[in-house]
Amino acid sequence: MMERSMRTVLLLRLFTIVTLTISMGSCNGNLAVLCKESERDALLKFRQDLKDPANRLLSWGGGGDCCKWTGVVCDNITGHILELHLSKPDSVWVKVNPILGSKINPSLLILKHLRYLDLSKNDFQGIQIPAFFGSLKSLRYLNLSYAGFEGTIPHQLGNLSCLRDLHLDNYNGVNIVESLHWISGLSQLEYLDMSRVNLSKASDHWLQVINKHAPLFGRVAFVPMWFLSLRNLASLDLFGCGFQGPIPGSPHNITSLREIDLAQNSLTLPIPEWLFNHRELTLLRLGYNHFGGPFPSGIVNMTGLKTLHLESNNFHSSIPKWLYSLKNLESIRLSSNKLDGEILSDIGNLTSIAELNLDDNLLKGKIPNTMGYLRELISLDLSTNNFNGNNQLYGEIQNIDAAQGSTVDLSFNQFNGSLPVVSSAVDLLDLSNSSFSGSVFHFFCDKIDIPKRVSFLLLGNNLLSGNIPDCWKNWGFLQVLNLGNNNLSGNILSSLGSLNLRSLHLRNNSLSGELPPSLMYSMNMRVLDLGENKFVGSLPAAMIENGYSSLVVLNLRSNKLHGDIPDELCALNNLQILDLADNNLSGTIPRCFQNFSAMVVVPISDGSIEWLNIVDYGRYIDSSFLVTKGREVEYSKILGWVTSMDLSANAISGEMPEELTSLISLQNLNISGNHR
Repeated sequence: MMERSMRTVLLLRLFTIVTLTISMGSCNGNLAVLCKESERDALLKFRQDLKDPANRLLSWGGGGDCCKWTGVVCDNITGHILELHLSKPDSVWVKVNPILGSKINPSLLILKHLRYLDLSKNDFQGIQIPAFFGSLKSLRYLNLSYAGFEGTIPHQLGNLSCLRDLHLDNYNGVNIVESLHWISGLSQLEYLDMSRVNLSKASDHWLQVINKHAPLFGRVAFVPMWFLSLRNLASLDLFGCGFQGPIPGSPHNITSLREIDLAQNSLTLPIPEWLFNHRELTLLRLGYNHFGGPFPSGIVNMTGLKTLHLESNNFHSSIPKWLYSLKNLESIRLSSNKLDGEILSDIGNLTSIAELNLDDNLLKGKIPNTMGYLRELISLDLSTNNFNGNNQLYGEIQNIDAAQGSTVDLSFNQFNGSLPVVSSAVDLLDLSNSSFSGSVFHFFCDKIDIPKRVSFLLLGNNLLSGNIPDCWKNWGFLQVLNLGNNNLSGNILSSLGSLNLRSLHLRNNSLSGELPPSLMYSMNMRVLDLGENKFVGSLPAAMIENGYSSLVVLNLRSNKLHGDIPDELCALNNLQILDLADNNLSGTIPRCFQNFSAMVVVPISDGSIEWLNIVDYGRYIDSSFLVTKGREVEYSKILGWVTSMDLSANAISGEMPEELTSLISLQNLNISGNHR
């Protein structure tokens, strides 16, 4: 399932500054100025402590001019280092993952003039954000997003009084803030992104404001005191921070806001008037909350709005006619509400719209022909409504030609014939739940000299057949691959392990052979479903021991695997669902199963197994099948809350280990049909 939520932080002002800085550094100024020796030595010490498996910093040599090194920008007059651009590049397929990691040397403190530091999209393997970053007093831009930092965010960051842009968002809420007083020191801050930062421990430092409607809703709105002091704030991103209750009223002194993202919290009505008074607002994201009632009428005044996301709430009314007059809108997400009535022909007025998601509502009538006027449209989802007339698509598709970064969702239709040839520009492709048939060779191997940008590829529940070909070299962006519920046969080729997949679904085919050890390279895999095939051999202990440290779901059900269950399986401490049922496994149940810590504690996720796609900032929610009491059920939105272990219908012997009783959050345990 894909619930796409564009995470846009428009830093045009910033990019202009960066461009000018780089251009000035390469103009006809004093080209003889070299970088400072002390600053070059500081960079060398910094590099010495980094892991750089792809040699991205190969140019960082001992005696050269460090102003010419990769990612380094200097002042062309003084030679001082001004900027470090070390974010992981969005590159095409590479043999070695181009991430930086390990630890951060405090030698960066030598860079007294450093004003731009970007370490985003790397992997620092759970270390805490260094407190000494707060001593880099010249910083104006700091980006630590998706860089693998964990633990408490240091309050010393509040010393960065010149900071204008601060990005601390991460995947899974492992960054914690124990106090928010320090943010009040960032008086120049314009862009703040603390998405998915755990703010629960900071609640005792917040100003509680009882909204006049609070007695009615039984909620208290918590207003961070620092919020009222950031008068220059232009972009506020508090996605997934655990806020609850109504949005507080009246931060009158913040007039510069252009972007507000409060999605995926537990916010309730009323939506305050001050929010709608920001007529220059370009982005408003309030999705995945608990709002309800009629469509918010105050939005009619927000004529500068480009992005409006209200998905997964409980709004129940028709779509107001005035919405079609907001001609600057480029992205509308109203999915998963209770909107009814018809889509008016006025929708043709939204000539700038590129993304329109109205799925999972109660809309009816016919889809208006004026939808054809939307020339800029890249992504359209109208599924799961009550439209009448013949709106289901059928027939064959020869080619899909789309603009760069497009989302193509043609799922749940009646297409037949071979899979179409797809443009290399597509980011998300969903052709699942249809009747495509035949070989997949031409689909994966067409134009093998052109890299594919597809990150989510969903081809499950069709009639596809034949072998899975060896054409993965140009599919390096792929994160999710679903080929389940088809008629595919043959072995899984080792080349599939070259992909950095997060989710692989090959269930319910006729695949055979042994599981290739190369799959161990998918270190970020969270869901692996190879059930209901014809795989043979033993469970590959080396594959389990050396990879899959993030694995949450492992399904090898209904194959022909044999041998003992290896102790190495116990290293998967994030595992919540283990299904090895209906094989020919023998031996005893390992006592070290007590190491499955995710089955000991209550899951703390919001219910879904999800992640952001860094390429297009989409949000993917995974799914998995679970058999309980003979009934197979597919879980998606609550998958992250499910814990299950199924070892039934094997040849396992011996007593049930007492250690299994420590798995107090295990919801389903089935060891029936064994030789105990």
